[in-house]
Amino acid sequence: MTSRPNEAGGAGAANTRPGRFFWTWLVVLRALLVVLGVRLPGPPSFRSFPGMSSLLHPLLRSLRSRAIGCLMALLLALVPERVHAGEGAGRRFHVAAGEAAVTLREFSAQAGVQLLVSSEDIRGVRTHAVNGTYAPLAALQQMLAQTRLIAREEPTTGAIAVLVAPATGGPDGGSTPTAKPRKPTGMKSSNLVRFAAGLIAAGFSSAMQAQTAPDGRPAEEERVVLPTFTVDASKDTGYIGSNSLSASRAALSITDIPSSVVVITRQLLDDVGAFDLSDALRFVSGVSDAAMPGQDSGAFKIRGTGPTVSTDGFRVTGEGTQDLAEIERIEVLKGPSAILFARGGSAGGTVNRVTKDPRPVAHGYVRVQTGLFDANRVEVDSTGPVPGTNKQLLYRAVIAVQDDDAFFENVSTKRYVFSPAVTYKFSEDAYATLKYGYYWNKQTQYVGVPIDLSNPAELRLEHKLFNVPTERTTSDPNEYQFTRRNRLDFRSGVKLSPILRTSLNAQYMYTDYLRTVTRPNGSPLVQSDGTIPRRWAANAQQDYRYRLYSDNVLQYGVGPTANTTIFGFDLLQEGPGQEASSANVQVAPANLYRAQTPIVPTPVVALPWVPRSMQRSAQAYAMHTLKAFSDRLIATGGITRNWVNIDNYAAATGTWTKQSSIKDTKQYGVVVKPVTWASLYYGYNENFDAQFVRLGALQPDGSYVDGGAAPPRMSVSDEYGVKFSLPDGRLSWSIAHFDTELTNRTRSIVGTSYQELLSGGKYQGWESDLFWRPTDNLSLIATYSYTDAVDGAGKQIETVAPTTLSGLVRYDFKKGLFRGLGVSVDANYQNEYVMANGSILYTVAPRTLMDAGLFYTWKKYRFQVNVNNLTDKKYIAGGYLPQRVFLGAGRNVRFSATYTW
Repeated sequence: MTSRPNEAGGAGAANTRPGRFFWTWLVVLRALLVVLGVRLPGPPSFRSFPGMSSLLHPLLRSLRSRAIGCLMALLLALVPERVHAGEGAGRRFHVAAGEAAVTLREFSAQAGVQLLVSSEDIRGVRTHAVNGTYAPLAALQQMLAQTRLIAREEPTTGAIAVLVAPATGGPDGGSTPTAKPRKPTGMKSSNLVRFAAGLIAAGFSSAMQAQTAPDGRPAEEERVVLPTFTVDASKDTGYIGSNSLSASRAALSITDIPSSVVVITRQLLDDVGAFDLSDALRFVSGVSDAAMPGQDSGAFKIRGTGPTVSTDGFRVTGEGTQDLAEIERIEVLKGPSAILFARGGSAGGTVNRVTKDPRPVAHGYVRVQTGLFDANRVEVDSTGPVPGTNKQLLYRAVIAVQDDDAFFENVSTKRYVFSPAVTYKFSEDAYATLKYGYYWNKQTQYVGVPIDLSNPAELRLEHKLFNVPTERTTSDPNEYQFTRRNRLDFRSGVKLSPILRTSLNAQYMYTDYLRTVTRPNGSPLVQSDGTIPRRWAANAQQDYRYRLYSDNVLQYGVGPTANTTIFGFDLLQEGPGQEASSANVQVAPANLYRAQTPIVPTPVVALPWVPRSMQRSAQAYAMHTLKAFSDRLIATGGITRNWVNIDNYAAATGTWTKQSSIKDTKQYGVVVKPVTWASLYYGYNENFDAQFVRLGALQPDGSYVDGGAAPPRMSVSDEYGVKFSLPDGRLSWSIAHFDTELTNRTRSIVGTSYQELLSGGKYQGWESDLFWRPTDNLSLIATYSYTDAVDGAGKQIETVAPTTLSGLVRYDFKKGLFRGLGVSVDANYQNEYVMANGSILYTVAPRTLMDAGLFYTWKKYRFQVNVNNLTDKKYIAGGYLPQRVFLGAGRNVRFSATYTW
């Protein structure tokens, strides 16, 4: 089942003769070009252009290819007419009964014909099984018998349209009513259409003639389902996601993407009781977690580097935690991406959190949760159509309240979330959505404990300097981070024509941020007698973020190929903002040997607000995908031009300085499907980060002065692999090899505002992600990765575990005494990794963590128990040497009750 409006495959052997004529002409054309000495142009140069006027240069170079395209158009005009799906020899079909969205795709693959369908028409329809040898149209009619759908063949192209049966006539069961014969179009008209298609391929404007279906409905081309700019999470099957936005900014099948993509579905988030991103990402290969326990954005890395974290594609620094109650799914795109972000991205990948959208079907839940720690919260989620609006106006509201203590003393979280959204559907093909998000979060920081560094071989728990309980920390209840965020998100989309869909979107965010610090500078975290020195200081920030972007998708057929072009722009402004810092206030010390709650006064002395730097970014991008041989061959290529500039404010002098950067990035890849359920792929990708940080120049007296601006950070990646995806949605398995190079890495110089420029990094390895549902009762997840991450000197890069393994098994009882009961067990292994204290590397011991879950569903109620760290494993989770390390949280038990409607 494809979305090609201008091609329809034939049935059986009757379609081989036109194909032979076509390929014969292509061979003749190629030979003619060789004799004439004409070289087909290669890809344009993607080097940085000195100005916008130079963008015309590739266009001038492509004039030869346009002329060649015109010649190809003439040859296409000579291709004979296609035979129709209802003619010729029969085909062998074996399609099981099931959801129409799945079975029609499988039918299209087996029949070798094009199906034109609407996702709205087939939603909720189950088709019958078909086994045996049939003409494609007859087989499809058998599948649609006794449903509300019928199949009709378009006489001109031979494509089959799956439509809702008219209310005024036509027999039930999906048989095809007798249609009034169409007037033959004739060879001349057909040749003109092919010639116009050839002009499209050459880059000229095309003319497409409207047609009328036999029943008076719009032309079948208008029934083509173009890629959208939102993801329909209802297509996810349990733990398996079938499509993704994050790779191309439009919803595409994961098997058609020449890079590794993993989707964490809403069901998986609920079943494991995910508290933060670290909980969710442990089921993604290549993730090394050295994060602060209970923190959303810690030191976890993907393929050896920290990923870019975004929400609905909105990547801004300092966004902070995103409550998972607002999230529908999490998409992990591994490796760099040339087109996703106007201000640069990560070499490791992108973690995109997709928020919940309003839905046309009324649904909701109320969930109450409690437990030993990190558990006390209430969630409410309600969505559906607004009564009296004929399902044109949809709403959604998410509310979450959390108030709990963490595993460690003096560490707690208070959070309030309110996220309403409305969608107005002007028609099936036009909509506007407005979302508002309010986020209030106050979280006491866990700052870790000191550790003995006299043994450089490895760090273990027995190296703690003080014999105190694991939950005892140096944390002060007055050392916290406070975030209050208001966010508006407007999205709109419309299908302008049968082949063009466009969207215009805007985002705004205002954030108040306050951080208090009680740790003194230049002193040990804990003195030898257990004394914890204290001081009090605060830093406040106010930030504004604005974004305007447009994504467009153009889809058309050229001869035997289906073409999709996605293009658009992205404008982002971060700032203006301001910040203020308080003066230090000395307060009474605490002691690590005593569990106490020291009282720290709040200082009233504060410095005035000063401006913060303002950054503006712009991006123009285009990506083209070509499908051929019944979608067995998919080629993709894209280019992006990025403009970035920043105004830096120097508080010491009260002056502004400007920096700017222009960079072009590219990506390309190919996917080959030897069978419909397997894809072999290769992809090349690159991105850059302007950085805009200042380098420190070391002076003879040990101080640092401004050493100039850091160069942009660049990353390039080659990746190849194989993906398996069964048509019934029960299996998603990818195996990939990656090779990434990163240049111009930087690292903060402790005690200064400067960065030091490091040698480059090289990251390569293997990874595998398996999500499998072999039966309705059993779900399995298995992931593996090996990552070799070294710097330019060949030294292992810190906090990157070379080997990670994870697995999950869930079994549900569908009948009998235990009907409604489910149980799951999962484990995550991370082998030893290194942490750096200057030039000295310390090895952190490997660890294996196990979790378990118990679920019971009765009518509209669901009861769930999650046990984290089942074996109560004691381990080091991360840290900042030489000051402290973070210990892992102990065993936790959480219970939740959910009522759904």
